[in-house]
Amino acid sequence: RNPIKSEKVCGLARIIRGLATTALENIVLEHERDLTNSSCERSMVPEVFILLDEQLKTLISVIEGLVVYPENMKRNIEATKGLVMSEAVMLAMARKGASRQWAHEILRQCSMEAWKRQIGLKDVLKEREEVRRYLTEEEIDEAMNPYNYLGTSREQIDRIVDEVGKSLHL
Repeated sequence: RNPIKSEKVCGLARIIRGLATTALENIVLEHERDLTNSSCERSMVPEVFILLDEQLKTLISVIEGLVVYPENMKRNIEATKGLVMSEAVMLAMARKGASRQWAHEILRQCSMEAWKRQIGLKDVLKEREEVRRYLTEEEIDEAMNPYNYLGTSREQIDRIVDEVGKSLHL
């Protein structure tokens, strides 16, 4: 309900990122140790850990207190009459050979038409020959089902795992 704790986590992240500049400026001295960087490190390293600790404690508190209302989520998604699923349809069309740019424009037009006519996006998509050229009615239904769509989350997770693995030399 109250975003203060989440805002705090984001704010602390900005402060920690700002301290990265200090660490980067110390890199030039990496193999030439003198005392010019020690005062920075004595201050920065503990500060980063203290801020990170506070950030993690706050985030744990947010997650432990999180209350999810699936029925409200479903109602909010349904209130968009399918407009929220336009990206999923665009990606389905792209997988079937349509250019993303072209599919994006078609979905924009269909979304505007659905909004004007106050009908579901799915109904407009099934009427449009440009969409039916790439997707069957069943594929449109599949793409419009929010339970089937996780966006690019899988790719993002894979990319992050790869990056962490490389940085840890795994």
